[in-house]
Amino acid sequence: MGFAWRAMLAFRASRRHPALRDNSSRHDAGDGSPGFNMHRKPQIVYVVDDEKVIAETLTAILSGSGFTAKCFVDPLEVLEFAANSAPPDLLIADLMMPEMTGIELAIRTRQAYPECRVILFSGKADMVDILETVRRQGYDFELLAKPVYPADLLERIGACWGDGGG
Repeated sequence: MGFAWRAMLAFRASRRHPALRDNSSRHDAGDGSPGFNMHRKPQIVYVVDDEKVIAETLTAILSGSGFTAKCFVDPLEVLEFAANSAPPDLLIADLMMPEMTGIELAIRTRQAYPECRVILFSGKADMVDILETVRRQGYDFELLAKPVYPADLLERIGACWGDGGG
């Protein structure tokens, strides 16, 4: 079974997940789809992965959960798009991409938009050491392991705003 199919099945299951049914952290998006109440404007989320199916699937999951999500496969396009339109409230990016790593993209995005929160994801276990080096430089990014399950992603997004971190 392919990644996109597994992700969509997991997304359907996540909508029934008890932690995601807590109405105190949700709002009605008006279209029957649940979304997070972040006590501010709707969240603009940029999803970046050089594997198009992953970027599209995560974008669909976030859009279905009430976020304004934009899909990118080229990290350089993210910087150009943000400069010419609404900047992201949240950047979700793969760590390993050909043109620019997720960490480089996260640092450049955070420099331009200090309030932007960042969640990086990777299928490689050795990325924790790289993130620790980046933390010593003053950047604190969240890390999710691939495969990214919808319930875990939505929970991590909620935690980014719930504790004021990110």
